[in-house]
Amino acid sequence: MVLNDILPFVLIAILLVVVELVYFRVAIRNGIVDKPNDRSSHIRPAIRGGGVVFIFAVLFWFIGHGLSWPWFMLGACAIAIISFLDDVISLNPMVRFLVHLVSVLLMFYQLSPFWPIYLLVVAVIFCIGTLNAFNFMDGINGITGVY
Repeated sequence: MVLNDILPFVLIAILLVVVELVYFRVAIRNGIVDKPNDRSSHIRPAIRGGGVVFIFAVLFWFIGHGLSWPWFMLGACAIAIISFLDDVISLNPMVRFLVHLVSVLLMFYQLSPFWPIYLLVVAVIFCIGTLNAFNFMDGINGITGVY
């Protein structure tokens, strides 16, 4: 009985590792690699955009739970896409900010928080700041993943 309970999670974990390994090959083949320079924190080329596996995990959850929480998923996918694009090409910070803003608002809409407007504004600012902090820290050799 216990094996039947954990088997789906093990299979999904294996599938996510395979997705990440496939992405590594695609990234190397397409030059999605950060080459070190005198300001870099790494000495060897590092693959960019490896966090793409997280959106696959969220998509597997979304599909496995009957496509529930569509606005939340739309926001999460938009954040993942804009973050990946920013890893591959440099985007205008205002474009990234607007996508983050709309995405976070979609996610809060799905969660339907009944907070006073001033708390909602603070929460949106905090979420967008956290997204950018994680993206920045992860850009330093995946330091966020280490933590």
